[in-house]
Amino acid sequence: MARGIEDEAEHNFRFRAVSSIFQKSTTYQQAIQTKQRVLDFCSQYDCTVSWKQARKSGTTNLFRESPKYQNWKSMPVSSTIVYTGKLGSGKSVLLANIVDDLHIGNELTHVAYFFCRHDVSESLKAREVIGSLARQLLYHISDFTTAAEYLDITHQIEPMERLTGLLSCSLAPLRLSRRFLLVIDGLDELDVHQRDILIQQLSDLQGETLTILLCISLRDDPNENPLKTNFARLAGPVITAIPNNTPDIEDFIATELESRTESGKLTIGSPVLILEIQDALLDHKGCSFG
Repeated sequence: MARGIEDEAEHNFRFRAVSSIFQKSTTYQQAIQTKQRVLDFCSQYDCTVSWKQARKSGTTNLFRESPKYQNWKSMPVSSTIVYTGKLGSGKSVLLANIVDDLHIGNELTHVAYFFCRHDVSESLKAREVIGSLARQLLYHISDFTTAAEYLDITHQIEPMERLTGLLSCSLAPLRLSRRFLLVIDGLDELDVHQRDILIQQLSDLQGETLTILLCISLRDDPNENPLKTNFARLAGPVITAIPNNTPDIEDFIATELESRTESGKLTIGSPVLILEIQDALLDHKGCSFG
């Protein structure tokens, strides 16, 4: 009889152990599904493709030497840095490198980025830009219960308002201990209406209790001062002009030409032609750096 009791106890122990494992597994799967539902609501756009393309186009370190950049990067309150430059001045390459630099920061900062592309219509919609940024910022939070509950009770709310509301309520617990760094390249690619919506939403987010450091780029327009337009709505905007020909671009062109001539990919009879080609590229007659 004692043996029977021991066997039953062993059986019950194993049953409880298996049940516990199954329950934990089920709970884990439900948590994964909840997280995926929230993230997919934000966006399913792959923001890494455009960033990788810009990053592979070149490397620059000039921004690290800029007091404006270093001051913006260390700000304890919401602030904005705006990079302007002509077509081909290297705005996309610059911001792609800035994304790299910001990721080196400490664990108390969260980085999100978006590169608007004139040839990718999906990237030119304010909802997609904000949604992609939201997905990146929310990805690392530990509990999506509150976010899921918010979505369950806000079906009737306007889509953009619902999205920003989700972002605000989900990040609220981190507002006192975290800074959020957002990098957006090519705002000028959006049409006026979409750009206005995007800037207003970014301004609203910066106006929340969250600390949001925003870095954006746009094409230089001699007839339009960014601070006199809707960009003035952003928190503490500081304008930084990108030189037409930076040392990074000059070095890149010189290195590429030397590499291609040495490898035989580029055959030129006269050394003088090398200098002419280099000058043409620096004048942006033969290529564009973003």
